[in-house]
Amino acid sequence: MSNPTNTIDRRRFLMKTAVATTGVIGLSMLPKIALASTDSGMGDLNLIGPKEGYTPQVGTLVSMLTWMRKVVLGSVNGMSMADLDDLHDPKS
Repeated sequence: MSNPTNTIDRRRFLMKTAVATTGVIGLSMLPKIALASTDSGMGDLNLIGPKEGYTPQVGTLVSMLTWMRKVVLGSVNGMSMADLDDLHDPKS
């Protein structure tokens, strides 16, 4: 037979460990949250959802495409045409 006090102690230990881990992770995220909230001139670029002037579905699509455009242009910034060309064979 198992001892019921051991089960309770394990539960308390697991619960306290989970709370402590959540707290540590939450505190480690504070600098990232603070940096994310600063205005970098992008406005509402990271807000995905309906946009004014569009139907809800089209507005959400427009906001996702706007975000993706910024990501793609940022990743290829400074690349030459030769870097961007993908030629499968010499005749393409």
